[in-house]
Amino acid sequence: APPLGLSSTAYRLARSIDGAHIYALGGDTVTIIDATTLGVIRAFPIGASASQFVAHPDGQRIFVVHSTGTTESGDGDSVTAYDLSTGATLGHIPLSDIRASTSYWPGPSVVYSPSRAGPAAIAGAGHRLFVPRSSHAAQKGGALYTNEVVDVIDTQLYAVLASLAPPAPAISAWPGTTVVSAVPGATEVHVASFRETWRIDTTSLLATHTTAGIVGVR
Repeated sequence: APPLGLSSTAYRLARSIDGAHIYALGGDTVTIIDATTLGVIRAFPIGASASQFVAHPDGQRIFVVHSTGTTESGDGDSVTAYDLSTGATLGHIPLSDIRASTSYWPGPSVVYSPSRAGPAAIAGAGHRLFVPRSSHAAQKGGALYTNEVVDVIDTQLYAVLASLAPPAPAISAWPGTTVVSAVPGATEVHVASFRETWRIDTTSLLATHTTAGIVGVR
């Protein structure tokens, strides 16, 4: 196959629902590729610290999750919607501060751990974006503090509808990156980490615990 000619190394890939295009996220750029010829159709810049992205099934928009990994402030996580034909910003959605923290003595001093975004999914007839985020802070002596949420975003209003926490307490003390999985037209999304798995109804946003201590998505 011919080289793609990407401007930077792609670390996330997605495909349009009709299979005609491949979307590549690399650095601060999204590149649109013809899936047949592998030629670059266009590329456009996005904001810094992009970590995940998901293409909307309408084929017109892409949602990029920005996760700065900062421990200095809690306003580093956000989602931005872009127009795939022009690269224009359609909406920007700041996300809440979920940094986990521990306290150390003497001091006292509080040490924060950055939050990380996991793979996101669009479901609910394309109207809702589910963005998983987690933060884990370990204290000397073995104590572990964990925050995990799934932010539910309205893809029409570009606003956060809810931030859902796991419905059951942590079973495993070994944290992992939270992952959301869904298929087109799904009425549920499934959430998994090293702690547990749970599902979210895309209409009611009711979260239900399924199993504990499961790794990955089935």
